[in-house]
Amino acid sequence: ALGASADAPEPEAVPFASLEDAHPAVLASLSRLGFETATYVQSQAAPVFREGRDVVIAAETGSGKTLSYLVPIFSNLLRNGHGPQTRVARGTGALILVPNASLVTQVKSVCDSLVDANGDPLLKTVGLTPDASLPDSDPSRCGALDCRLPSMLITSK
Repeated sequence: ALGASADAPEPEAVPFASLEDAHPAVLASLSRLGFETATYVQSQAAPVFREGRDVVIAAETGSGKTLSYLVPIFSNLLRNGHGPQTRVARGTGALILVPNASLVTQVKSVCDSLVDANGDPLLKTVGLTPDASLPDSDPSRCGALDCRLPSMLITSK
């Protein structure tokens, strides 16, 4: 588990651009959001994700836990052909499980904030809560709506 003690000294800031494997589109989006440096939690989690190991992060609210896992997930999905420019159906590439519907909404909001220079989301994400359902993916019924399956599903238990 990764965590930071309240008594620990503030670690040195690490630029997001120095995180290996971060996709250029994700870095550009973070920059547009005003995020140039990774938090301690983000910089500690990045190499563990890169190694493909499981990660448990225990840290205070506002420490950067959500971006700690979204940056590598988004980067991996974009590198493997997911994204708005994809013409081939790729299916869903990631499932994020969170403990409750409120966190589904919060994580979905962070996902939706990761956009390209035109303001379009980098990935199609869907948050499933008890009062929401998966969007219709039958092209004959969705008209001008985006009928692609989402690259990422976010749901609670």
